[in-house]
Amino acid sequence: MGYINFIKSLFHYENVINHTDNIYSKFPTMTNIVQLYSHSGQYDQAKKTLDDAGEMHTYAELTPFTNPQHDGWMHLKVTTVY
Repeated sequence: MGYINFIKSLFHYENVINHTDNIYSKFPTMTNIVQLYSHSGQYDQAKKTLDDAGEMHTYAELTPFTNPQHDGWMHLKVTTVY
């Protein structure tokens, strides 16, 4: 039973990575799937996915800005070019 859940998890994570452009879903999924790949002995795939996640991290640009409705609050705008 545990092996079937493992395969379902791997399938779900791969679908999220391949079918979404949302960085808030994709980045944590990529870092989570690395564990599944390494536990299943797919070390090359784990390394490739980890490298891709690292590249995605470098493409995120954080721009601070203030909100006139909340004086003194600082917000970050995240833009990506991934």
